[in-house]
Amino acid sequence: MRWMPSKTQHGNWLESIAANRQPIAPIQQSARSLEACAAAWIGMKLKRKLAWDVATEMFVGDDAANALRGRQARKPEYDFQLAMKRAGIA
Repeated sequence: MRWMPSKTQHGNWLESIAANRQPIAPIQQSARSLEACAAAWIGMKLKRKLAWDVATEMFVGDDAANALRGRQARKPEYDFQLAMKRAGIA
């Protein structure tokens, strides 16, 4: 199969996984960008300023904000941790 570059960021990410190579966007940079967006969304939802600890990846002294960092999958097929275990990665 001939490799053709994807026209979308998401497509490039999926192709990179399948080909076992780095995507166009650096993974750490993308993760930090998404982290900032998620932290901002949680702050807007709680209607207050929050302090984020980059080292622990948690909000400082805010149990309510930390509770919003993750959630249960709606269906088993959407459970990321379960998929990782089944794939032998986690």
